[in-house]
Amino acid sequence: MKHFIHFIVAAIFVAVLLVNAHAGDGGILSVLRSNGLHNYAKFLETHAPLTLAKLKGRTDITCFAVCKEAPVDPPRHRNTTLQRRDPTGEAQAAQQMTDDSAPPPAKMKRQQYLSDSNFQKRRTFLNDPAFINIGSELLSLVTNYASPQNPGDNGADMEITTGLGKIINATGEPIKFKQGIIYVIDDWFILPGLLSETLQAAGAASFLAAIIKENLKSKLDSTPRITVFAPLSKMGSNHSVEGQVIYNFLGYTPDFVPGQTYGGITITKERGQLFANGARIIKGNVPIKNGVVHFVDKLVKSMPSQHTPNATSSTDTSSTGMSPTGTLSTGISSSATGTPPPVATGAAAILNGAPNMVFGVMAFGLGLWIAI
Repeated sequence: MKHFIHFIVAAIFVAVLLVNAHAGDGGILSVLRSNGLHNYAKFLETHAPLTLAKLKGRTDITCFAVCKEAPVDPPRHRNTTLQRRDPTGEAQAAQQMTDDSAPPPAKMKRQQYLSDSNFQKRRTFLNDPAFINIGSELLSLVTNYASPQNPGDNGADMEITTGLGKIINATGEPIKFKQGIIYVIDDWFILPGLLSETLQAAGAASFLAAIIKENLKSKLDSTPRITVFAPLSKMGSNHSVEGQVIYNFLGYTPDFVPGQTYGGITITKERGQLFANGARIIKGNVPIKNGVVHFVDKLVKSMPSQHTPNATSSTDTSSTGMSPTGTLSTGISSSATGTPPPVATGAAAILNGAPNMVFGVMAFGLGLWIAI
């Protein structure tokens, strides 16, 4: 009988070790798998080992994980096989990781204009010069919170503006784990494209034609760190393309301060909407390989150049923002009522508590062994 009990205790001990080895330490891969996000976990494990290595020891990451219903591969590789060492896999994963884990805001009602506090500039892990050309900086993306898409959800959903102006939605409950937060998104982020590609995708045909006519396509596709105010209206023959561009400057709307002038373009706010020298920003913060584009309703009128504040160094996310869907914020109170989305429970909670459970079972087994 004594040998049998010893055998049972040893079996429990081995089983616990195997469970612990499988579950890991509550790291991102095990948490993804425990929440049914097997495809994205496999993608990271297979194609993004360098990005995963950067996460070790960190507790401030936000991961945007593609839902299980989304295509298995990123957009540029659905017709080809993504090789294990293809750098695009690392770039895709790095773009879908940011180095913050700010808690989601309270539930908010979707309306035409949203509170300034809904907009946040998030710094991704992507800085590969093969995919972005903004100097030594990491790519930033801007997110916006809105009301849930699914009735009955208990918190604010997030919208993310990605390359070519595509809007990605994070829905459902965010998953909190020891390294940060995971948001489940409805599709893959689009990697930033060239300015010319982005203008074409957005329907800014007149502005693109003017760029080509002035022989500026190569320059504006390759000059690092540019901010472009791209008119969706028809370009007049007596207007300069370069009057719509700020060089050596990355300006995102959460950083813009109404009344400030950036490279000759003054930002103002009227009835909750942002204007650039009188042109209304109708869709902002679209990333391109070498900067950022804000789409405006008409040409930006030239003004005398003044001192350009360094907006890229600003960390204030409470200033006026631009909705990825094209709507701008108003003076609505940022203290909207409601409760933050609850973090995941069940499998994820058990997994995150796995180390304590493991030690508890091991201690019980050891005590039983000694008692015998």
